[in-house]
Amino acid sequence: MRAIIEKTDSFGNTSRFIINGYDKRSCWDQMDMLQEMSVECGYKSYFDIIAWEENGVFRSVYDKSIVII
Repeated sequence: MRAIIEKTDSFGNTSRFIINGYDKRSCWDQMDMLQEMSVECGYKSYFDIIAWEENGVFRSVYDKSIVII
């Protein structure tokens, strides 16, 4: 299972990266850990899963449209 994470920093800049996990739950757990570390370290970044890979294509978690990285 792969997911695209969007990171928004404290200045409003966004970036995207891919994480790998065993299933959706493990991807959510990784994202939660990133969020916790960001808060603990004082970076104040916000992380969100924006897409899941389905049959080799990334689809938005919101409307199932195809997402291009």
